[in-house]
Amino acid sequence: MFISNTLPNTFEQAKLSHAFFHPNAQALMQTFHISKDQVRTIIGACPECQLVQPPVSTGAVNPRGLQSLQLWHTDVTKYPSSGRFKNIHVSVETFSGAVFASLHVGETAKHACQHFTQAFALLGIPQEVKTDMCPTYTGRTLDTFLKNWGVCHTFGIPNSLT
Repeated sequence: MFISNTLPNTFEQAKLSHAFFHPNAQALMQTFHISKDQVRTIIGACPECQLVQPPVSTGAVNPRGLQSLQLWHTDVTKYPSSGRFKNIHVSVETFSGAVFASLHVGETAKHACQHFTQAFALLGIPQEVKTDMCPTYTGRTLDTFLKNWGVCHTFGIPNSLT
């Protein structure tokens, strides 16, 4: 007997999985490699999800990790009241919501590398870091640093929260 005769196609597998586990839209798309339209059909046909799930988003959203250390969002903010160390570098682990913040004199790539070294020691090494496209994150120094650690670097909207 062929496996293809016993297993339903991926859309049917996604429907069966959703009927039992009720995963969100992103999890269905990533797990079963189906389109947004197929996900809308599955979730829209589920009476239980209509009571508790928000509608499937059609706009751009910040992705979240589906497992620990999959994705971090990182940015720098200024806080003049903290004196000389007025640049706060912040990384958020998007699956658990864990936050790591460190104070630095500046917001150069060197300071970002120091921040990531401290964050990696405390939280672990993520698979991917998402930042905005400010000069702190777009240079060769940080790119080389993250590649040496095996971390993929992606960018969000320029001068916006990642």
